[in-house]
Amino acid sequence: MRYTTPLINKCLLVVICNICSLYASAQGESNIWYFGNGAGLDFNSGNPMALNNGSLYTTEGCATMSDKAGNLLFYTNGVTVWNAQHVVMSNGKGLIGNTSATQSALIIPKPGSSTRYYIFTVGEKAARDGIAYSVVDMSASGPTVEKFKNNEHYVAPDIKVNLGEGQVIEKNTRLFTPATEKLAAVRHSNGMDYWVIAHQWNSNAFMAIPLTASGIGKPVITKIGLFHGDASGTKVDEAIGYLKPSPDGKKIASVMCYKDINNLEIMDFDNSDGTFLNNVAITTGGYAYGMSFSPDNTKLYVSFLEGPAGVIQYSIPVNGVNSEAIIGSATPLVPNEESYTFGALQIGPDGKLYVAKTGSKLDVINNPNAKGKECKYELGAVSLDRRYSTYGLPNNIATSSELSLGNDTVICDGPLIIDAPLYEEATYLWSTGETAASIEVATTGTYKVQIYNNNTQKLEVGIINVKIDRPPVVNLGNDTSTCAQNMVLTAMNDGASYQWSTGEVVQSITIRKSGTYWVEVTKGACTTKDEIEIIIAGAMTVFSPLKEEVAHKAFNNTTFYYSPYDMVDYNLKIYKGKKLKFESRDISKNWDLRFKDKEVKKGEYRWVVNYISRCEDNKAFNKEGILTIMEKSKALDGSAFR
Repeated sequence: MRYTTPLINKCLLVVICNICSLYASAQGESNIWYFGNGAGLDFNSGNPMALNNGSLYTTEGCATMSDKAGNLLFYTNGVTVWNAQHVVMSNGKGLIGNTSATQSALIIPKPGSSTRYYIFTVGEKAARDGIAYSVVDMSASGPTVEKFKNNEHYVAPDIKVNLGEGQVIEKNTRLFTPATEKLAAVRHSNGMDYWVIAHQWNSNAFMAIPLTASGIGKPVITKIGLFHGDASGTKVDEAIGYLKPSPDGKKIASVMCYKDINNLEIMDFDNSDGTFLNNVAITTGGYAYGMSFSPDNTKLYVSFLEGPAGVIQYSIPVNGVNSEAIIGSATPLVPNEESYTFGALQIGPDGKLYVAKTGSKLDVINNPNAKGKECKYELGAVSLDRRYSTYGLPNNIATSSELSLGNDTVICDGPLIIDAPLYEEATYLWSTGETAASIEVATTGTYKVQIYNNNTQKLEVGIINVKIDRPPVVNLGNDTSTCAQNMVLTAMNDGASYQWSTGEVVQSITIRKSGTYWVEVTKGACTTKDEIEIIIAGAMTVFSPLKEEVAHKAFNNTTFYYSPYDMVDYNLKIYKGKKLKFESRDISKNWDLRFKDKEVKKGEYRWVVNYISRCEDNKAFNKEGILTIMEKSKALDGSAFR
């Protein structure tokens, strides 16, 4: 008597997203920013709200990490790490980044982990510190924290042990040196892993370093494009300037700030194997510093420390790169002024582009996918509440306009329905080749949907990893009896969890009493239940009236019997007086209370049974008793007699 109980037979997974926004951060991980001189922004409400509780001070680079719900975890300037309580994380001092490095820090969640994060750092102006990484474990808590209040020193006990204050558990592992101040990350094409992208100094080599669930992999080195550096070591200022991937991970742009000609490089990037190709270089005029692609990957915005323009927009071809077309599309959006300096550009969780500018406000590009002035550049749009912006903004991971298809999902025995959001006049393309808004999947895998508008412009991309477990096979065997005094039942399925009807939770149990036993075996997302009925025979009694507890009920309450498996030479006779009314040598044959096709009358009937018990050394037994039929066609118990 077996049956399988999958935890989920069929699941409808509905994707909910903000249709007004064509860009979504990675499930809230970029919803809080700390940057500049104590400045901060919180995007969790949908609009940026100024924060003034941060401890971070930096001239340039910084990075912030929140959880998927947008709750702050920690932040860094490449030298010090602060936790969500804005105190220095345990072992969080002395990272070998530099507050005066363009992209001094970058935080990436470790694939496959919900608690570990990598902090990548880079030194200033091609210093020997190069590219290094440290590891944060958010499941750990640090020691007692020293603080100051009202100029008085006191010790604050760590009252949030194991509640996510975090600890730096590995620090300053160097990857290569020397390096420029460029450091960025892009999703691998598999949707799970990352590429960390940097550039060697005194070289034309781009480095694509894979980060997987196994950790840091061997870098992919592509020598392409401009030489960064010079043998004399006098042009280290050319190490300054941003490197930015496009949100879809298909293009990379890089600037050398104090290089006079050919200072902007744009090239294709293959995020499946980490190689660069089709490089072009253009001269921007002025000292280019910050940059960002638009959320739809079609525009590139470049900011300038010095020069006639503060920010210029370039149009980027969808296929390949073309220097003449890019140069011809250049549109100055705002002039440079002596009263402030333009710095980093960063896409916000709301899909707008934020522009760092020295002072107490940020500029905003409200519609960065639009061409030219239609992008709606807004000066001083976001106040920082008495805190100040410098050159940098948080160095976030480049992500596509990625909608959430829900958390990675494990179900039992499938199928799973994945439902993408509905847009008017939109088309859908799934990795399965299907073009409907929803698909049904029945196999383990990574599923991706791309949504396009009627102009074939990509609106959203969603990825979900689905694992479909199969129910464990559990077979306790057929219902049985035994002459032994006990019997061992095993649930098989090593490594599963077990729940027996006896309350035991081990793989095998020993039973010593007759009865019905069941076990539930859980493996992954699936649970299977099996049931068996067992008779521990001992001294056998073939038949007894209902009032005896040893009587055994079976066959849908139609008979009362003991197991036939432990007796031989069975013979049952039923008499009314001296007249034989029923005889059988087949224990499975029931008496239907009829004789010569007529129902018998009520009264007392004598039964006699002879058998040999295998449980008692083949001893012969003779049993007899009285069966009382209370009324016509009904036995004492209301059932037929065997």
